[in-house]
Amino acid sequence: MISWNLFRMPMNPSRRRRLVALCVLLAFLPDLDVLVYMVFRPLGMTPHRGFSHSLTFAFLVTAVIYLLTVGHFRVERGKLFLSYGFAALSAPVLDYFMGAGPAIPFFAPFRDEGFLFPIKVIPTAYYSTKLKSLISILWYPPAVKGYLLEVLMFGPILLFLAGRESGRPRLQVIYLAISGVALLLSIVIYN
Repeated sequence: MISWNLFRMPMNPSRRRRLVALCVLLAFLPDLDVLVYMVFRPLGMTPHRGFSHSLTFAFLVTAVIYLLTVGHFRVERGKLFLSYGFAALSAPVLDYFMGAGPAIPFFAPFRDEGFLFPIKVIPTAYYSTKLKSLISILWYPPAVKGYLLEVLMFGPILLFLAGRESGRPRLQVIYLAISGVALLLSIVIYN
């Protein structure tokens, strides 16, 4: 909610686009670990869901981006930092609620223990450490089913947030109902 309200604050449109782009980058940054592994093959690196999915990594990238951009966006500093933080945490938290795949090492590098939610809530994501396989996953039918479920889960929530002040409560209820049904469908399919 803080991120959404931040994007709705009076702001120059080009700055708003840059702010949205930074938050999207922060949200995707943890999953770039697969590409780093594919290209460099660092010794001892976990191919996916390693340190880049930790709270430490989220805090560090949030702090760096905040320090680099705090003077550029004329918005409340606390909201800016929290928005970056929520964006940076979105990938590890959603992966946690996937309830499958490598466990999320939230406390790395201080603890190696990983965590997964006991119920699979978010559709299973597929990945590979080979480029050809990574590209072929885009059309893999179970992956496509997951993309569609995620669009049905999160798309209506964004529409709900975008139209909260529109005075159309029935439409808002429909958005939330679609999202809820998709969430329940995901739980039934993946458990």
